[in-house]
Amino acid sequence: MNQISQIDQVGYSGWNTFYDQTQRWFNHDRGRGVYWSHKYIKAFREIAAHCMENGINIVDYITRSFEVVEKNHQYIVPRDFAGADAFERYRMHRNRFGSRPEEAWKRQVLDLVDLDCRLIPGKFENEISILTVAIMPFEAWFRVLYPEIMDEYILEMYGQAAHKELNADRALLSYLRKNRGDNVIQLEHRIGIFVDTAAGGNS
Repeated sequence: MNQISQIDQVGYSGWNTFYDQTQRWFNHDRGRGVYWSHKYIKAFREIAAHCMENGINIVDYITRSFEVVEKNHQYIVPRDFAGADAFERYRMHRNRFGSRPEEAWKRQVLDLVDLDCRLIPGKFENEISILTVAIMPFEAWFRVLYPEIMDEYILEMYGQAAHKELNADRALLSYLRKNRGDNVIQLEHRIGIFVDTAAGGNS
């Protein structure tokens, strides 16, 4: 199996979140289709690239963008979130209301529970096997930190990316220290210290 690029891992998560939100806002997800052949895949990749370059969690970006988009929700398409205006609205909204890392965590837990119900035991043995698949809609930090006992294979695949994501989001890192503290410490020991430790802000 060919390795999935990081931009498509993030883009896939954005695609999944976009249609979860259309379901939330108007009770359908028409147009979801398949990520790899989606007519707006370029827009999802542009959104993913922006989020990766700016240390933004794409689940938070898409979710929050639905709240602040200047357009009738019925007519929103993915490219509405790929432009400079959308990025600026997100930035202003996040600065005003703060980041919500607990929502990013809870959303991915719910996604995993949903996949558990639909795919185990038919296609996967357990949650860990789902988390190893690149096209599943999970951030690297979630894959690494979610298991109660850190999985070596997941750590090898996603440890570096998880470390980078957490270093880019201090609020998320702080939240996960409280909720997955032992795994955060293990990741720090294996990959490198985090910005809060380097700054003396974590004991």
